[in-house]
Amino acid sequence: MSREDEIIRLKSMLARYSGEDPETGLRNLRLFLSDCSREFARSQRTGEKLRIIALRPIFSNDARDFAEKLKKIVSAEALLGRIGASSFVILLPEENAEDTFSLLEDLAEKNPFFVRSRSLASSEIDPSESPRELLATLFGELDEACGFLSPAPGAIGPASTKDN
Repeated sequence: MSREDEIIRLKSMLARYSGEDPETGLRNLRLFLSDCSREFARSQRTGEKLRIIALRPIFSNDARDFAEKLKKIVSAEALLGRIGASSFVILLPEENAEDTFSLLEDLAEKNPFFVRSRSLASSEIDPSESPRELLATLFGELDEACGFLSPAPGAIGPASTKDN
């Protein structure tokens, strides 16, 4: 392999891995927001409704196992991402959302260690909102439902302390 071929191969690997969560192989926040922007624009053009599902699973150190369970549940056209240590998101067409949400609730019943019902939130997409604003709102609502302090404006990850 020539030096130029090796450089091209390494650049390709870097581009692929820079958008992936290293532990789970899912989209990271940067890539998820980029893909969401593209899907929001497509939704506005086609009129297709989208839904986003936010998850805050309860697990010890096994995000990879949880991600594998999610991959088996979500449809092929869904965008799946890990946007924080314990924050997962799914963007999918509206018509698949109810089935996916039901499957996630089944996962919660069978694996209470991984997911609790109050650690799930869902919202129909308003294409005029930016993906970052939508995620901040959705995870803020989820944090309130789970008893966390609300995150700072513009923050997307979990709140750092509990309200007690």
